[in-house]
Amino acid sequence: MSRLEAPNPRLSSPPMLLALATAADLPNLDADERLLLEPLAALGIEAMAVVWDDAEIDWSAYGACVIRSTWGYFKKRDAYLAWTRSVAARMPLFNPAPVVAWNTHKGYLRDLDARGVAVVPTAFVDRGATVDLASLLRDRGWDEAVVKPAVSAGGFATTRVRVGEGQEHVDAIVASGDAMIQPYFSAVERRGEISVIAFDGAPSHAVRKFSAFERGWKDGDEPSVDATEQELRLARRALDAVGETPLYARVDMVAGVDGLPLLMELELTEPSLFLRQGGAAERFARAIARRIGSL
Repeated sequence: MSRLEAPNPRLSSPPMLLALATAADLPNLDADERLLLEPLAALGIEAMAVVWDDAEIDWSAYGACVIRSTWGYFKKRDAYLAWTRSVAARMPLFNPAPVVAWNTHKGYLRDLDARGVAVVPTAFVDRGATVDLASLLRDRGWDEAVVKPAVSAGGFATTRVRVGEGQEHVDAIVASGDAMIQPYFSAVERRGEISVIAFDGAPSHAVRKFSAFERGWKDGDEPSVDATEQELRLARRALDAVGETPLYARVDMVAGVDGLPLLMELELTEPSLFLRQGGAAERFARAIARRIGSL
């Protein structure tokens, strides 16, 4: 995909009502997302959780929409992208529909790599293709790897394999979609995955995200951390490479074998933003208000 050049819509006056798009199994938003409601109200913005694929929703009642906890979208991505285009034709949508379309297939990592972002080495296997996983790992010098679908979220169908393992798993993925294979970095067991959260392109806060392969943790345990200058530099580089400034972003990274950070994911669709971190919900609310013309 070429650099994104979609317009960044703004309202000339505050919206009648702000939709916070969510999923049917989270009709009242995730607990973390609900922290956003009070600071929005303090800025004079009335916000409501709206299930994105609820056919009964009257979208004409809303002046703008911010995608939030639409988890599970990847199981029906085509319908989801059609929904983003429909909403964007009626009102400002954040993040914009072209950004969401680009970001919901992890092939975007190839684009970022081509634009000079330090990305975790990734091998993509197209749907229906044949790959000898053991040979691929040996050729790349990867003793362990992570295999997952190129369209997924929340660790869906993600597994860690060693040489000689995982062939059936990758075969199952490519039977119905694209697969991706990345080396496993043991640094994730020490510092973990570092997530830098940014609003309007400016880093807001950072957390340590626990690896999906660790045990004994649960969502909500993620501690606040001070991102290093190298991590902040990588976050800014990745955001600059998008081609337009997203309202919100989560930049997930891990230390490579040389200790330098590498981009794992650039989450621009429906990432958890860890708003419980001091002042984060207020900063996000102000960023939203600026985009819809309330500040």
